[in-house]
Amino acid sequence: MAARPAKRRAHRTRRARARPRRLRRLSPHRPARDVLAAQKGRRLPDRLRRRSRRRQRAARMAAAAKRTAQARLTSRPTWLAESAGATAAGIALRHLDSAVKARRRLKRDTDPEALHDFRVALRRLRSVLRAYRPWLDAVPKKLRRRLREIARATSAGRDAEVCLAWLDEQKNVADPARDRFRARLEQLRDDAYAHVRADVLAAFADVEPRLRRRLKDIHRDKSTAKTSYAAATAEHLREHIARAAADLARIEGVADATTIHDARIQAKRLRYLLEPLADAKLSAARAAVKDLKTFQDETGLLCDGFVRRGLIAEAAAADRDGLATLARLSEAEIEKRFEAVRWRYLARGTPRFGVPRHRNRHIHMPRFLKRAGAIARQLAGGRKETGRTRAG
Repeated sequence: MAARPAKRRAHRTRRARARPRRLRRLSPHRPARDVLAAQKGRRLPDRLRRRSRRRQRAARMAAAAKRTAQARLTSRPTWLAESAGATAAGIALRHLDSAVKARRRLKRDTDPEALHDFRVALRRLRSVLRAYRPWLDAVPKKLRRRLREIARATSAGRDAEVCLAWLDEQKNVADPARDRFRARLEQLRDDAYAHVRADVLAAFADVEPRLRRRLKDIHRDKSTAKTSYAAATAEHLREHIARAAADLARIEGVADATTIHDARIQAKRLRYLLEPLADAKLSAARAAVKDLKTFQDETGLLCDGFVRRGLIAEAAAADRDGLATLARLSEAEIEKRFEAVRWRYLARGTPRFGVPRHRNRHIHMPRFLKRAGAIARQLAGGRKETGRTRAG
């Protein structure tokens, strides 16, 4: 019987083993066997390869985010190179529109914040007209003076509102004249609101169309000018920085109410100059505006205390019972607010023997002034601002 031929065993073909991937970076804390395996060309464990890919992907994403942030910080909006007059007129028109909207809300007598918004819009409008006056010379002095009178006429009602809000917080005070003082403030507030609605809004309605017509004429003039908006803004930033620093250096104590108020006004004008840049998503300007807003709020509480001190003094002179408890609480809060402002913003240093008093302190430049100075240098064409300004 013939033998059956043996079957040929089917040889299984294997694919060539993939060449091992070496890690580009091996940290020294990894086990020695993994390092030796990578050096010999062996395949590394999956956990190490996955970890390496995650780290490389995270590094690429971080580098891309850094490049994007750097491009945003160093880029300049195109309207900064346009005429200072045309750009400033456009900004003033936006503030004028905000004032018109607030006036409509104020006439309805249903919005408690309408007067505040109307005052803020007027302040911003007047700040632009003041800062860019050489390029907005088509706006006559008479209109500027009328705007100033309108803004001043709205202060009495707001002061009474702020004092009433503070009085509501003193619920545990059993002063005999407290109710009479509240009635006095409410009467002052109602009279101020009646004056605003009867006279001030009518005066603003008369000024607004004439001012709008002048600003539109300036805004439509797109002719090439010698001074750009960036250069004009840089000049005024430096001016307000110097004035604010000088006012802060002159503050000696809580008795310098006028100087504290002047420093707050300069910081407020500085903030109004920086707000268009912050709206253009320049992060350095947004950070400076945020710091200025904090300074304005803290010094505003202090200045509200000064106004409240005067209102209490007037009421105490007219009321024979007096307001001794409320006056004492108000003074204690003023001292507390001043200490917070002094510690954070004012000049500090050890007195030196033989040095005049006005030069006997180290000048402490607040962070918002440093940031504003860096932005002014950037607008003027100096070193580029990277957004990491050293702050004190």
